[in-house]
Amino acid sequence: MSPSLQRNPREALLQAAVSGPERAAQGWAEWTAGREIDQVNWDELRLLGAIARRSEELGVGPAKRPRLEGIRRFIWAGTQMKIAAALPVLRSLAERKIPFALLKGVALIAGGFLTPGERFVRDVDILVPRGRLAEAVETLLDAGWQAERYGSLDEIFSLGFPRCHALGFGSPSNPDDEIDLHLSAVELNRFVASDAALWSHAVERKLFVLTALVPAAEHLLCICLMHSYLSDRPDALDWAIDATVLAKREDFAWPLFFEESRRRGAEVLVRERIRKLVDLGAVSLPESAQRQLDGIAGEPAFIREFESLSSRRSQRHRAFRDVNVE
Repeated sequence: MSPSLQRNPREALLQAAVSGPERAAQGWAEWTAGREIDQVNWDELRLLGAIARRSEELGVGPAKRPRLEGIRRFIWAGTQMKIAAALPVLRSLAERKIPFALLKGVALIAGGFLTPGERFVRDVDILVPRGRLAEAVETLLDAGWQAERYGSLDEIFSLGFPRCHALGFGSPSNPDDEIDLHLSAVELNRFVASDAALWSHAVERKLFVLTALVPAAEHLLCICLMHSYLSDRPDALDWAIDATVLAKREDFAWPLFFEESRRRGAEVLVRERIRKLVDLGAVSLPESAQRQLDGIAGEPAFIREFESLSSRRSQRHRAFRDVNVE
């Protein structure tokens, strides 16, 4: 076992969550040697939902299985409640014939990639076409949902969306229930045509009884890996669970994924994350995909120049800084 896993219990837990059976069992044994389930932090708890379904192959003892099942049920209940709170608004969007695509965790659940017990959903992320954005905002406001810091439609479009790629709207009955309305799928790609390929490959799926669009696995993986560097929880590891279930699909089209990564200017970001998954034994790449991955060049000169010129710590700056460190 590598020294890095011995030094970092979170890495051992990540190995237990995404690696192949033998390495996953080793990671679980190492993590449990130094940690108790009752002592987990929030990031560890989010990994334990996916680990619960692997109890048998990980060799989880009978004393710990009920605790893991309890965590899985906690994640399942919390996720179901977040989705249920957003459904009336999503239904109103559908009734007004405003197209919307699900993103992030709720897209993985609706697309059948993960179950609600494996993936905690903190908020429901949706992307709407730019030409229908004002109608989508009106739909949220009509339902009593309020944008944080922006009290009116004018403020949302004069102060909110000019500076943000997505705005969070809180429920009138429970402000902790949130819908993130996206102008663009990812903060780094805010051009008008940035999400054109995403829309063209999205397919209809069911979210409970509601029909919604879900991006293709290749687009979801690209967004997942990019967002892992842009998240407000930079030390989180649950991105690897999302990425593993997407990349392991038998019909996953690696050329489409690398093309989307290149088009979004995220090749260096996704390269390091894919390498991490391969090193963990979570995914194995076809020979052609490995060649594409190896062909992605670094850009240290760009990063140095960006750091010297940047007067503020933007998300783009932070993302490329972090990948340069890796």
